[in-house]
Amino acid sequence: MSKTNKKITEKRDKDATNKAETLAPKTQSITTNSTTAIIKFPTELTISYAEQFKSEVIDIINANNELLVDDSELVRIDTTGLQLIIAIITYILSVNKSLNWQCHAACINESVKQLGVNEPMLNKHLT
Repeated sequence: MSKTNKKITEKRDKDATNKAETLAPKTQSITTNSTTAIIKFPTELTISYAEQFKSEVIDIINANNELLVDDSELVRIDTTGLQLIIAIITYILSVNKSLNWQCHAACINESVKQLGVNEPMLNKHLT
Protein backbone atom coordinates (compact mmCIF):
# COMPACT_ATOMS: atom_id res chain seq x y z
CA MET A 1 0.00 0.00 0.00
CA SER A 2 1.38 3.40 -0.90
CA LYS A 3 1.98 6.05 1.75
CA THR A 4 -0.86 8.15 0.34
CA ASN A 5 -3.36 5.26 0.45
CA LYS A 6 -2.23 4.35 3.97
CA LYS A 7 -2.80 7.95 5.16
CA ILE A 8 -6.25 8.04 3.54
CA THR A 9 -7.18 4.72 5.15
CA GLU A 10 -5.94 5.85 8.58
CA LYS A 11 -7.86 9.13 8.29
CA ARG A 12 -11.04 7.30 7.21
CA ASP A 13 -10.73 4.86 10.14
CA LYS A 14 -10.14 7.72 12.58
CA ASP A 15 -13.13 9.65 11.20
CA ALA A 16 -15.35 6.57 11.47
CA THR A 17 -14.27 6.01 15.09
CA ASN A 18 -14.91 9.65 15.99
CA LYS A 19 -18.34 9.56 14.32
CA ALA A 20 -19.29 6.36 16.17
CA GLU A 21 -18.23 7.86 19.50
CA THR A 22 -20.28 10.99 18.78
CA LEU A 23 -23.41 9.07 17.78
CA ALA A 24 -23.26 6.44 20.52
CA PRO A 25 -25.94 7.01 23.15
CA LYS A 26 -24.76 7.63 26.67
CA THR A 27 -26.37 6.17 29.75
CA GLN A 28 -26.84 8.72 32.45
CA SER A 29 -26.79 7.73 36.07
CA ILE A 30 -27.93 10.44 38.42
CA THR A 31 -27.58 9.44 42.04
CA THR A 32 -30.48 10.87 44.02
CA ASN A 33 -29.19 9.58 47.36
CA SER A 34 -26.62 7.08 48.52
CA THR A 35 -28.51 4.05 47.20
CA THR A 36 -30.82 5.24 44.41
CA ALA A 37 -29.77 5.81 40.82
CA ILE A 38 -31.59 6.75 37.64
CA ILE A 39 -30.99 4.61 34.56
CA LYS A 40 -31.76 6.88 31.63
CA PHE A 41 -32.43 5.08 28.37
CA PRO A 42 -30.82 6.66 25.30
CA THR A 43 -32.88 7.93 22.37
CA GLU A 44 -32.14 4.71 20.49
CA LEU A 45 -31.76 1.28 22.03
CA THR A 46 -30.74 -0.85 19.07
CA ILE A 47 -28.30 -3.61 18.26
CA SER A 48 -25.66 -0.99 17.43
CA TYR A 49 -25.50 0.24 21.01
CA ALA A 50 -26.77 -2.70 23.08
CA GLU A 51 -23.40 -3.97 24.31
CA GLN A 52 -22.19 -0.52 25.37
CA PHE A 53 -25.48 0.25 27.11
CA LYS A 54 -25.49 -3.12 28.88
CA SER A 55 -22.00 -2.56 30.29
CA GLU A 56 -22.90 0.87 31.61
CA VAL A 57 -26.19 -0.31 33.12
CA ILE A 58 -24.66 -3.33 34.85
CA ASP A 59 -22.20 -1.02 36.62
CA ILE A 60 -25.06 1.23 37.74
CA ILE A 61 -27.11 -1.73 38.99
CA ASN A 62 -24.20 -3.21 40.91
CA ALA A 63 -23.43 0.10 42.63
CA ASN A 64 -26.99 0.88 43.81
CA ASN A 65 -29.78 -0.85 45.70
CA GLU A 66 -32.66 1.21 44.33
CA LEU A 67 -33.03 1.93 40.64
CA LEU A 68 -35.35 4.27 38.80
CA VAL A 69 -35.67 3.86 35.03
CA ASP A 70 -36.25 6.93 32.87
CA ASP A 71 -37.34 6.06 29.33
CA SER A 72 -38.60 9.55 28.48
CA GLU A 73 -36.08 10.11 25.66
CA LEU A 74 -36.34 6.66 24.05
CA VAL A 75 -37.85 6.95 20.58
CA ARG A 76 -36.48 3.91 18.75
CA ILE A 77 -35.98 0.32 19.83
CA ASP A 78 -35.36 -2.92 17.98
CA THR A 79 -35.69 -6.55 19.03
CA THR A 80 -32.23 -6.57 20.58
CA GLY A 81 -33.07 -3.48 22.61
CA LEU A 82 -36.27 -5.05 23.90
CA GLN A 83 -34.40 -8.24 24.79
CA LEU A 84 -31.86 -6.13 26.64
CA ILE A 85 -34.59 -4.40 28.66
CA ILE A 86 -36.00 -7.80 29.67
CA ALA A 87 -32.50 -8.97 30.60
CA ILE A 88 -31.91 -5.82 32.66
CA ILE A 89 -35.18 -6.29 34.56
CA THR A 90 -34.38 -9.96 35.14
CA TYR A 91 -30.91 -9.09 36.41
CA ILE A 92 -32.17 -6.35 38.75
CA LEU A 93 -34.69 -8.73 40.28
CA SER A 94 -32.20 -11.63 40.50
CA VAL A 95 -29.79 -9.56 42.59
CA ASN A 96 -32.64 -8.37 44.85
CA LYS A 97 -32.51 -4.71 43.86
CA SER A 98 -35.51 -2.40 43.93
CA LEU A 99 -36.85 -1.31 40.52
CA ASN A 100 -39.14 1.65 40.00
CA TRP A 101 -40.26 2.03 36.39
CA GLN A 102 -43.48 2.81 34.65
CA CYS A 103 -42.90 2.67 30.91
CA HIS A 104 -43.78 5.86 29.04
CA ALA A 105 -41.93 5.20 25.78
CA ALA A 106 -44.49 4.40 23.10
CA CYS A 107 -41.87 2.55 21.05
CA ILE A 108 -41.50 -0.08 23.80
CA ASN A 109 -45.23 -0.72 23.95
CA GLU A 110 -45.42 -0.88 20.14
CA SER A 111 -42.48 -3.27 19.94
CA VAL A 112 -43.97 -5.56 22.61
CA LYS A 113 -47.25 -5.72 20.67
CA GLN A 114 -45.58 -6.26 17.27
CA LEU A 115 -43.38 -9.05 18.58
CA GLY A 116 -46.11 -10.66 20.68
CA VAL A 117 -43.94 -10.54 23.79
CA ASN A 118 -45.72 -11.77 26.90
CA GLU A 119 -43.15 -11.47 29.68
CA PRO A 120 -44.75 -10.93 33.12
CA MET A 121 -41.70 -9.10 34.50
CA LEU A 122 -41.93 -6.61 31.64
CA ASN A 123 -45.72 -6.43 31.41
CA LYS A 124 -46.12 -5.04 34.92
CA HIS A 125 -44.12 -1.95 33.90
CA LEU A 126 -45.97 -1.26 30.64
CA THR A 127 -48.72 1.34 30.40
